[in-house]
Amino acid sequence: MEKLKIKNYIRFVDDFVIFGNDKNFLSLCIENITVFLEQYRLNVHRTKANVRKTCNGITFLGYRVLPDKIRLKSDNLIKARRRIKKNRFLLVNGLMTHESFNNSFHAWRGHVKIVTGKLFLSSPFFTEIEKYKKSEINTLISNHQNNC
Repeated sequence: MEKLKIKNYIRFVDDFVIFGNDKNFLSLCIENITVFLEQYRLNVHRTKANVRKTCNGITFLGYRVLPDKIRLKSDNLIKARRRIKKNRFLLVNGLMTHESFNNSFHAWRGHVKIVTGKLFLSSPFFTEIEKYKKSEINTLISNHQNNC
């Protein structure tokens, strides 16, 4: 980025977004970055590497970033709901530890908090999961094992 004299960019590990007002300069950046990465046998994802207006928003790290707000991608909400439901099933059936369940759930809460500023979503499903305490989960596990 320094060699290209790019001032406005966001980078996280191997994902980055470059901002600028000159479409030709931005296209040249993509070309130069592509050549640079080829030295390391790495490729630029062609469908994701493009120049577009920021007023239309961009997708970055599971978020939809718009000029006036940041939103979670809707397909990420669907995937998270399925994952939490699956983890809850695994937990209740003794196939997942409470610690693993908690870690997974709290990671998702942190992801949501970046956008909403809240620790949980208002959906009944998420608030139900949020209410669980270790003792309640242990009771669920005990009841399930007694019924087997």
